Amino acid sequence: MTPIIHTAKRFSFACLLLALGACLPRPTVPTGPLLSSPLPTTTGPPLPTGRPSATSPPTPPTAVPTPDPSLRLMFPTWYYNYGASYILTDPPIKFARPDGAPIPAPTWAGDLTQISGIYLAWSPDGRYLAFNGFPIDEHGNVEGPYEASRSLLLVAEPTSGKLFTANPEGFNFYPLAGGPTWSPDGSQIAIPLATPSTAWNLAIHIVRPQAGTPRQITSPGALFPSWSPVHNLLAYLEYLPKHPSCSPFLPGDFIGCDQATLKLLDLDSGAESTLLEGVHIGAEAGKENWYNAPAWSPDGQWLAVFHGGDEADLVVVDPDTGHRSVLLRSVDRGSYISVAPNAQYIAYGSRESGNDEVLLLPIVPGPFHNLPEPDAPPRNLTNDPSSDIYPLWSPDSRFLSFLSDRKDPGTGFYRLYTADLVTGEVRLMSEDLVDGTPAWVPPSVSQ
Repeated sequence: MTPIIHTAKRFSFACLLLALGACLPRPTVPTGPLLSSPLPTTTGPPLPTGRPSATSPPTPPTAVPTPDPSLRLMFPTWYYNYGASYILTDPPIKFARPDGAPIPAPTWAGDLTQISGIYLAWSPDGRYLAFNGFPIDEHGNVEGPYEASRSLLLVAEPTSGKLFTANPEGFNFYPLAGGPTWSPDGSQIAIPLATPSTAWNLAIHIVRPQAGTPRQITSPGALFPSWSPVHNLLAYLEYLPKHPSCSPFLPGDFIGCDQATLKLLDLDSGAESTLLEGVHIGAEAGKENWYNAPAWSPDGQWLAVFHGGDEADLVVVDPDTGHRSVLLRSVDRGSYISVAPNAQYIAYGSRESGNDEVLLLPIVPGPFHNLPEPDAPPRNLTNDPSSDIYPLWSPDSRFLSFLSDRKDPGTGFYRLYTADLVTGEVRLMSEDLVDGTPAWVPPSVSQ
């Protein structure tokens, strides 16, 4: 298969990160180990810390639990040929186990030549893969240059080898406004779409995996949809600026340009409610934006989001009452919230150390009312002077993948790493650059 070449105008994931403010000048900070001590998970006991004293009997070694053999990461990869062009690898998707061991790409992965990869989202049943990608010209070739903010939402069905376009002509998908989110039964996708007449004034639409006409479900000005994993409830941010020059992606000088409202839509009854006002979606004028999509708990009992200004509070919100509880105060440039499937940790991005880092906050699992402000402080998982972003939990809550430019600091060239929270090891998944976010492959998807 011939490598797919795109010109420098191509909208790579690095461009999105620049737009979201993930690449800043990086002052030198002290380096250190990934974890000061291994973190316990539900997969087994933590490793022993320290040495036994001379007067105490030796402690028998603790067996490290074996990772789930079904765990696999997939990620779109590319390389830069120093000729002002980006080349997707062949195949454009690579697979690896959490320890970095490569896995041959399945046959269906070689057909995803349109992939851009900013979003990869499996349906809950593992039947479909939704992703954003490039359009194809009249000759069937993948188009490289195109409007940077526009993209197609494509849906692949690996078992049949079929590929569907979820947003037909006239409905534009803007990755900057949030990615696809699946209904709990895997029958529908919610995405922000706009028509040429509405430009950036997007609304959330429902689409079917096998194409069809999108159905608008919110008023214009809706961003970052997030479907409850267990209920037919959709959370999103409503952006209604107070001045016509405001934009969620280019904050202006007017008060209110960077503020949104957390809304909840009951898709069964159509009832809509306001959960939280003053949600910060962008930095002050002249600075950068970041990604602050609402994140559901695994049981659908609460939502986590950053609330406030540049130093926002990490809060959890009860979807039934709108009551909020502060988990962490004054997080500098908080972003990329990811709740562990076992509900014991929240991973998030911050610039408290002067550069992008991934931090872990231990939480008390359970219903909303059992989530007090944690006693333990957050822990810096990455602790590196590079840009470390976009934490993503493995299904068993043992591994946390993240993107880092530590091999090419300051370039916006990211590679994929995983951190083992039982052993404390961090591993590079591939020498290839990663053109977007990874995804954990459902066990039901054949290799």
